[in-house]
Amino acid sequence: MQIIGLLMQSPSSYENMPIVAIVGMGGLGKTTLAQLVYNDQQVASSFNLKMWVCVSDDFDVKLLVRNVIKSATNRDVENLELDQLQILLQQNLDGKSKILVTTRSKRVASIMGIDSPYLVEGLKDDESWELFESLAFKNGEEKMHPNLVAIGKDIVKMCKGVPLVIRTLGRVLCYKNHQESHWLSIKNNKNLMLLGDKIDILAVLRLSYDNLPIHLKQCFGYCALFPKDYVFKRRELVQLWMAQGYIQPSHENEYCLEDVGDEYFEDLLSRSLFGEAAVKGVNNDKLSYRMHDLIHDLAQSIVNSEVIILTHHVKAIPKRVHHVSLSGATNEVRKDFIACDNYGYYLRNRYISSLRCSRVMKVGFIHRIPTSLGKLSHLRYLDLSDGSFENLPSGVTRLKHLQTLKLYNC
Repeated sequence: MQIIGLLMQSPSSYENMPIVAIVGMGGLGKTTLAQLVYNDQQVASSFNLKMWVCVSDDFDVKLLVRNVIKSATNRDVENLELDQLQILLQQNLDGKSKILVTTRSKRVASIMGIDSPYLVEGLKDDESWELFESLAFKNGEEKMHPNLVAIGKDIVKMCKGVPLVIRTLGRVLCYKNHQESHWLSIKNNKNLMLLGDKIDILAVLRLSYDNLPIHLKQCFGYCALFPKDYVFKRRELVQLWMAQGYIQPSHENEYCLEDVGDEYFEDLLSRSLFGEAAVKGVNNDKLSYRMHDLIHDLAQSIVNSEVIILTHHVKAIPKRVHHVSLSGATNEVRKDFIACDNYGYYLRNRYISSLRCSRVMKVGFIHRIPTSLGKLSHLRYLDLSDGSFENLPSGVTRLKHLQTLKLYNC
């Protein structure tokens, strides 16, 4: 593979920092290609340390550098300033590292000093049809529906060879029971007809959400709470859905909620809204999943102001917000929730008292739990994993609606 060959070149082959860039429009499979390289045996045997870092559109440079250093050195650098972090990063990685970057922009690659990036192109026509056919039809069904095959080939041409769009529309049509009117509605969709010209890919992906059953729409939208590139387990997400009251048995007492949640999860997975996480070394004990970054963008566009992930630019939490993620937050708002002393992090009591209607709380790496935790009478999911506390407050026994309690590595 050409990319692996570039990574294997000696440092003298590069004039500056050795960087290889994979460039292409969203949905072409850049991240999948990077994952194949990352997990390649030749790459693994050539580098003692490998790190996988997701850089979102709105990123915190200090947090990003801090996470890279932690991965490289296993050292706590929480209190270092950016200039100190940059020096430490250079000391640990200078002359020892190669960087593989994925980006949608040739300009980004040019800014990094890369004149000849690896360009990812769309699938060829026959490859596109083969992928679409395998998803839209079950074994041999296409032979029974020549009219749909003709419509499907027209749809595939409009997908511009983008695998993510082909997979998404193929799965949407698979659930339409081969009704010609549904296939024609996709073919005649204005956003699909203008894909790549005036219309962004997100407008086409919206078709996958619009065709979801109502009970799956809120489950999918809730996933906007995860940071981009977040790796999650099936059971974790199902338990979160249960806590929010999104899962209802189809027949009274016929199934337990977790079994029904598994069916919800499998449905979203089969529609290509979730994908398997292919990076080895991350939660490798059981199969893990993540959302494609464009699918994550879709989820965020749907829930809009109901969900907020605290990033460095967020100054206050709007009143309309239903769900808040503090993941990776380093701003002043975070300090209202979590404080730090000589022993580490702990939850502020005033934070607890302001969340009495909360159903979910997930806080890691804290050394002290406030006694007021027992006042969260609506809490159904509590995850305090990786904490250094010795005892749980007695108030936990008053959480009469609690369904899930996680204390891993405590």
